[in-house]
Amino acid sequence: MAVVAVVEADTVLGRVLCAELAAHGHGVLAHCRDAAAGPPGAVDPGAVDPGSGGVREGSPPSGTILRLTADAVDDALPDWHAAHGPIEHVVLVQPDAGPAPPPGADGHDAFIDALEAELVGFLATLQAAGRLLIRGEGAQIWAITRDDSASHYLPGAPPPMAMRARHAAVKSVGKELYRFGVRVNAATVQTLAEQADPADWRAARHGLKAFAMKFRPIGAEAVAGTLRRYLEQPDLPVAAMIVPIGIGMPENNV
Repeated sequence: MAVVAVVEADTVLGRVLCAELAAHGHGVLAHCRDAAAGPPGAVDPGAVDPGSGGVREGSPPSGTILRLTADAVDDALPDWHAAHGPIEHVVLVQPDAGPAPPPGADGHDAFIDALEAELVGFLATLQAAGRLLIRGEGAQIWAITRDDSASHYLPGAPPPMAMRARHAAVKSVGKELYRFGVRVNAATVQTLAEQADPADWRAARHGLKAFAMKFRPIGAEAVAGTLRRYLEQPDLPVAAMIVPIGIGMPENNV
């Protein structure tokens, strides 16, 4: 079974995806900004010295989750690969909420600065994952983004420009990395049932009007199962694409 690195694993989808992968025998490296909020699993055991002759002795056994923390994931990925790998797939989950301006800052410029910092971090991680995975044929990178179809009627979603910037990067990088056997795609996922309170969903139905007759919130477990099956398909016929996951009104169809 594969070793999968899940970045932003302390999100709603990240926690469920890690559990889904582990339940089906995969080793999971779960990156968490807040280790206490991440998926249940082993605590970071510390660095494994690659020079000890056992560069894979820290690799999570099949069906286990190893929690790891890092501010700069692009710098940490090669170390995780050496100490706990080899990493075969990488999943980049979009944070549950949009970027927050620095404490005490406000206004348009502060929002732009926060958004830029988040996107620069995403681009650096995407590039680092691509460099890492060209070593092996059949690797996959998935960027999980929030579809904005219902975001206008639900609180807390990241701004649409964050999603679209990630999509542009995936399309560009995906075309280049496919030449090296790496499939890079984005899955744009509707707001999950677990990402909004029942009262918010009821209020959203009023704004959705006719679409509310077709739209149904989807659960994180169903999405995680879909993503896990994609990762397990070695000849996945999808590369440099935006794959919508949702019911009733995915972004690509509105």
